[in-house]
Amino acid sequence: MEGAQSKHPERIPDRTAAWKKSKKEEHKEILLNKIQEELSRSSQPGCHSEFKILNSRPIMPLNEANKILFIMMQQTAQRIGQEINSEHRRGTSDANFFGSAGVPTLDGLGPISRNDHTADEFIKISSLKERSALLALFILEYNRKTGITI
Repeated sequence: MEGAQSKHPERIPDRTAAWKKSKKEEHKEILLNKIQEELSRSSQPGCHSEFKILNSRPIMPLNEANKILFIMMQQTAQRIGQEINSEHRRGTSDANFFGSAGVPTLDGLGPISRNDHTADEFIKISSLKERSALLALFILEYNRKTGITI
C-alpha cells in the first residue's frame, strides 16, 4: 500500500494505492466486498472515497492438465541436464488468461531472472541459450507424444 506523503500528518492524502495478490478467486471477492463496504461509510462530512481496479488477471489454476504438462517439461529438462522447479505465482502473467480458460498452460519458460519487476531486475545471460534449447526440445517431444503440433 502506498499513499501521498505530507509534512502535515493531520492532512488526508489526495491519493493512495494498494496491491493485493490472492491465491483463490473467492478471496478476491471477499476482499473487494469488504473494501466497498468500508468505503461506503463516510466518517467526515464532505469527504468521499472511490475505488477502481486498474489491473486484474485471473488466477492460474493448479489442475491436472497443467501438472502433466509440467512433468513433461521437467522430464525434457532432465534429458538435457537442466533442472526446473514448479512455482505457482498466481496472477502475474498473461498466460493466466489461457490457464483459467481451461487450456493446459505452462508459464515462466523465459530466461532465469531475479528481482522481477523492480529496478534491480536482471537475467542470467547464459540461460537464454539453455531455455531456448529446452523449449525447442519440449515442443518436439510434446508433438511426438501427443500428435498435436504447437
